[in-house]
Amino acid sequence: MIKDMFTAIVRATFLMGVLAILGTATVAAQDDTAEILRPITSTYTIELGKAHLCDTYLSPLKYSGGSIALGYDRWRAMKANPDNWVANLRIGAEVDHTKNPAKNSSLWGFMAKIRWGAMRRWTAVPSIGKNGLSIGVGPSTSFDAGCLYSKRNSNNPASAKCSWTIDASAFATTRVSVFNKMVDLTWETTVPVVGAFFSPQYGELYYEIYLGDHSGLAHFAHWGNFFRWDNIVSARIHLGGTLLQLGYHSDLRTTYVNHINYRHVSHALVIGVGADWLTVSPSKKINPDAKIVPALY
Repeated sequence: MIKDMFTAIVRATFLMGVLAILGTATVAAQDDTAEILRPITSTYTIELGKAHLCDTYLSPLKYSGGSIALGYDRWRAMKANPDNWVANLRIGAEVDHTKNPAKNSSLWGFMAKIRWGAMRRWTAVPSIGKNGLSIGVGPSTSFDAGCLYSKRNSNNPASAKCSWTIDASAFATTRVSVFNKMVDLTWETTVPVVGAFFSPQYGELYYEIYLGDHSGLAHFAHWGNFFRWDNIVSARIHLGGTLLQLGYHSDLRTTYVNHINYRHVSHALVIGVGADWLTVSPSKKINPDAKIVPALY
């Protein structure tokens, strides 16, 4: 089963590479004499909201409470085919502090996340500064690792979480003018397709795993036992050379394997600060006729 699982993952990874290669196939037709500048849109964010946790490995009860997360978001047109393909990198860390319905027990959640994706972009109105619509769809890959911790469980106080998935990602963005300020309205969404994740057997102690009981810990992820839906709706307000991001982030994660049901649902307000910037060599002058290809619009 493990061999079949990793064979499927390798095939999906190969498919993702083929899609990226096909997306760059039109680069030969591009005018090589024109210099292309690819500004980076990067944002540092903080998220404040509510989280709901349930992990039947630790407790059959649902825990609810507060959530805080820090993140970094980076967008850039891809070098091989900047007009049609964009890359996105997201890195984040989240802490949840929740309580059971009786408010007499706490459950902490800790999670670190990283995702990188390449998306084929279509732009209805390519001119910068005009209202239009830009949409993108493509593959991405995600790696999440963390744990849940409850002091109430003396034998097994923690439940480890780890997964790697190949996802389908998409975005849609439009630029509008509000009080003479440019505002980019963006929706981003990601859903995993296949992957692998960690889970012990029901009632299995981590001490048993430490002693060498490693069978049945890795599981092939598919929509029957692993699902996640990550959505971000945001407005990036251009304030001179600075971007102010305001938005809403919802994240649903659920797994069911070995009779263990895990669910994490969070809703958060997103506040971020960033910029559109270019990396330029001090010894090289910028060509005034260079073509600027932003990532999101």
